[in-house]
Amino acid sequence: MGTWPRDGNAATRGPLTPHSSREGDAPSPWSKRRDHAAHRESHEPLGGPIALDELHNIAEESSQSERRSDDAERELMEWKKVKFMQDRVGEDFDGLITSVTKFGFFVELTDLFIEGLVPLNTLTDDRYMYHENTRQIIGQRTRKTYSMGDRIRVLVDRIDPVEKKIQFAILDDAPPLLSRTSTGKSSRKSKPKRK
Repeated sequence: MGTWPRDGNAATRGPLTPHSSREGDAPSPWSKRRDHAAHRESHEPLGGPIALDELHNIAEESSQSERRSDDAERELMEWKKVKFMQDRVGEDFDGLITSVTKFGFFVELTDLFIEGLVPLNTLTDDRYMYHENTRQIIGQRTRKTYSMGDRIRVLVDRIDPVEKKIQFAILDDAPPLLSRTSTGKSSRKSKPKRK
């Protein structure tokens, strides 16, 4: 229990209780227990330890939620890119070949970071074959090659808003007829050279 007040006048200070903590009073053993219990509870997990199987389930649900979120974000970005390029069909841009496959190669536009496909069947000036060992598309007659990292000029050929796909066509290596705008693109509607 607590001690009497220092001035000796208990009436002016009020009664002592197990929870008294006035200046000059000794701490009550009851308040010590209460503080100790609150401290101990704040460091223990609520509801006790979680079973290992339940932790695995929580982690799996969290991973699935994150994957769904990433997929939704990627799909939204693809939709925005397609929407942005819809008004640019027929315009030409500088690009970089980022991937070569047996059905064509992907080109990323240099200034816009938008990717589209140049299908193999649109390269009609030669018979092009995909060489898996070198990851190149090579013309059988001309030996012209398309490799990852090549810089090329492409024309926005068509947009598929449902599939969210952009198709490019290879442009002639000849210089453009009109001067370039500040974005590095030409506003001419030139015909693509189908190689």
